[in-house]
Amino acid sequence: MWKLMAAFAVFALTALLMLMKNGDNLQIQGEGAAHEPATSAPATPANGGTPMNAEASTAK
Repeated sequence: MWKLMAAFAVFALTALLMLMKNGDNLQIQGEGAAHEPATSAPATPANGGTPMNAEASTAK
């Protein structure tokens, strides 16, 4: 039982040290705070930017 109490005390002291050292820099708002909105680039086909049916439309 004393080992459990000692482990809790070490964990609590570590948490307190971290909060005192970096308390003003901690972000606890979840994932939304860490990610910036990504700018989406226009999608281009993998075949160099030409539509797959370009040959069919020019053959008519």
